Amino acid sequence: MLAGSPQYRLLGPLQVLVDGREVTVSAAKHRVLLATLLLKANHPVTLDTIAEHLWDGSPPSGARGTVRAYVMRLRNLLGSADTIVTAPAGYVIKVEPAQFDLLRVRELLTRPDGVREAWALWRGPALVDIPSDSLHRQEGPALEELRLQVLTRRVESDLAEGRHVELSAELVGAVAEYPLHEGLAGQLMLALYRSGRAAEALERYARLRHRLAEDLGTDLGAEIQRLHRQILTDDPALSLSSAAPVPRQLPAAPRRFTGRVRELAELGEGGAFVISAIGGVGGVGKTYLALHWAHRHGHSFPDGQLYVNLRGFDPAGPPMDPSVALRSFLIALGVDAGAIPRGLDAQSGLFRSMVADKRLLVVLDNARDSDQVIPLLPGGTSCTTVITSRNRLATLVVSHGATLLSLDGLAPDEARQLLVAWLGANRVEAEPDAVAELVDCCGGLPLALGIVAARALAEPATPLAETARQLRASTPLDALDGGELGVNLRAVFECSYRALSPSAAEVFRLLGVAPGPDISLAAARNLTGRDTAELDELDRAHLVQRSGDRYRMHDLVRRYAAEQAAGVDTSTAVHRLVDFYMQTLRGCMALLDLAPPQADYTDPLDGCRPLPIADASSALAWFATEQHNMRAAQEMSAEVGWHEHVWLMAWCRKDVHYRLGLLQEERASWQLALTAAEHLARKPLVITAHRLLGLANIHAEAGETASALRHLRQALDLAEQTGDLAEQSRVHQGLSVVYDHEGDHNTALWHAVRHYEIFAKLGDTFRGSRALNAVGWCRALTGDLAGARADCLAALDLQQKGNDLDGMAATLDSLGFIAHRLGDSHQALDYFGQALTIFRDIGNRYQGADTLLNIGDVHRDLGAPAECRRFWREALALYRSQHRTAKVELVEQRLRELGDDGRR
Repeated sequence: MLAGSPQYRLLGPLQVLVDGREVTVSAAKHRVLLATLLLKANHPVTLDTIAEHLWDGSPPSGARGTVRAYVMRLRNLLGSADTIVTAPAGYVIKVEPAQFDLLRVRELLTRPDGVREAWALWRGPALVDIPSDSLHRQEGPALEELRLQVLTRRVESDLAEGRHVELSAELVGAVAEYPLHEGLAGQLMLALYRSGRAAEALERYARLRHRLAEDLGTDLGAEIQRLHRQILTDDPALSLSSAAPVPRQLPAAPRRFTGRVRELAELGEGGAFVISAIGGVGGVGKTYLALHWAHRHGHSFPDGQLYVNLRGFDPAGPPMDPSVALRSFLIALGVDAGAIPRGLDAQSGLFRSMVADKRLLVVLDNARDSDQVIPLLPGGTSCTTVITSRNRLATLVVSHGATLLSLDGLAPDEARQLLVAWLGANRVEAEPDAVAELVDCCGGLPLALGIVAARALAEPATPLAETARQLRASTPLDALDGGELGVNLRAVFECSYRALSPSAAEVFRLLGVAPGPDISLAAARNLTGRDTAELDELDRAHLVQRSGDRYRMHDLVRRYAAEQAAGVDTSTAVHRLVDFYMQTLRGCMALLDLAPPQADYTDPLDGCRPLPIADASSALAWFATEQHNMRAAQEMSAEVGWHEHVWLMAWCRKDVHYRLGLLQEERASWQLALTAAEHLARKPLVITAHRLLGLANIHAEAGETASALRHLRQALDLAEQTGDLAEQSRVHQGLSVVYDHEGDHNTALWHAVRHYEIFAKLGDTFRGSRALNAVGWCRALTGDLAGARADCLAALDLQQKGNDLDGMAATLDSLGFIAHRLGDSHQALDYFGQALTIFRDIGNRYQGADTLLNIGDVHRDLGAPAECRRFWREALALYRSQHRTAKVELVEQRLRELGDDGRR
């Protein structure tokens, strides 16, 4: 492509760039002419065809001469007479694929890896600002079909790479836009199924089938019916392969983006070991810039993209702990939740090790400070990191060689072009003075410009001059973000807030005080007692950001909404939302077969509609999605004195916290619950809170032994005072765990014995048998192998009678350990072999890996190096997949002693 050649963008609002500078094609007829030529690029278009599109089939007399005049003016505007050339009976525009987005898309679709780049070129519906009905009729359907083709192919690629969780949200919106498109509906069903939401997938199928029958009188096609049957039968063919996942966590690209040419150039092409920190005030467009750049260069990162909103300045709660962000990254990279190390340094080290040789993009959005960011930076020299923050992260320059990019408000011409992208050139050009005043009022902030534009779109008959007048007349409050740009954001928000319907204004206020960083559609319905119309109105007004069935407010908008809620009684609505989380949690517990709490559930408020959860996997998926909102709901309940809710939310989340490895969350939850139990003055709840907080302390953080013991001893004192034997037994179990963790096996044994004796006294055979195995294990560690063997055999007999498979496997492993210590290697192999069979049958790969290691140890002592090597290798593969670093190093060392480096 020659320097100075124009570039054309038709997949969205019409754009023309010459030497990187946007050239405005202001006249409507000129835009129709250019679009007509571009749609037949490199092919002649007759004067009659051009006239038909210019005048919608009714050209005036002398139309041919007028067309020639328009062509001459368009050539002058483009700055080149060679761009549009005369052809027999008409004209032809000469362009290369690199110049024209439509040709570029068609070229990219011929490449196996080009679909994502092709989709990124789509900025919105084609011909959106081309005023020609005939052109829309003739060319619009084909362009829309191409858009759908690119979208479905890109989604297909993302599904193949395991992005089903992110796609579920995106596809909800796509299916709403194309409600009768079976291909998109099928992709949404598959994404939901792979996300553990099979019931929702089946409901989507039923909804589409009903819609087709009602609207078209037809039935679904064979392909989507086959997918339906596969979901019903849980067909293994729908599952992904076990290959390491490629994370694709970027949120959707900004719908409208203009300008920032210099900043995009400074960010570069995504080279290796680049750390770019984008700084600027709230609302200036830092996230939009980062995401626009990331989507444009996504193809440069074949190993994936990681994204996290660190919530550095979110009024809804504190900044995200780096450990929480690291956990999400590690899980996205395929690490089992139970295998993630506890300490921040260990998590950070594992993350750096995993991405050291990958071409990966990491986007850290809305960071508070350098301390929050540094643990999340990749190691090695192959990754790129983009950070956004309102603070200048100068420490990163010194410590990590980061490049700082300071973002100011958009220049007036860029701000105007953003309004063109929102409103179309006709409306903007019709009121230049009003547009200039709007640009000035918004101070170049894209957030403010988007809100003003959304209001103008909602009121197409209202002149922009009236919008500008109302904005100037709004209460002159100080800028929410400190006034660095001289923009009155409150005035911008107030102007849009006043234009809302009364019901939407009420929903806006309630969203401002709702706990948590975002809210699902189901939760919003419980909060507001309303359906979706108000949320749609807020979305159109740009006051909420919608992603699938979830809604989020910009933190500055949220702060304004909370201000409007001051003095308004929102307690009933928020109480109903907390009840929604509480009652949905209750349903999840039943699906996960978890024990009911000691406290009774309070009846939910009228209007609370818990979310129906289909199965255990869906329950875990819902919990993982809503964990931050539930923590915020628990914290809010503590602030306002809803102590029963605080305690119950801790109980209902405890087992899932351990399953998902959310140990810091577990500790914080029980700290709140302990205070709540003390307020309630109910000793059984206080005892449980002390016990579970003590266990959370020892599991969540190394070196917390003193705190763990203090809480467990308080729990034991209270349980003894009240005569609660069952709780005494549980506390002794906890104390045994703590002392075993610290290597004090004699004290651990004493508490394990007390744990067993009390359950035996209570006649609880199930828990008693597991307690007896714990006694045997602790006794073996003290050296009393004969006594340990007797305890474990007695436990195994009880477990076999009760068909307790988990208990049996653990006890057989203990017996194998004891037999090996006693020198009976063949008996040890028998016990370990039985334990391994059960672990495999019940899918317990975590404990199964330890049993494989033990079997290898026995074969080593028997002088069978080949068998030893085989079991150690199998254990090593599992340890590596579970990222259990210490075990990996142990087995690799043992294999080296056999002359084996552990490599395949």
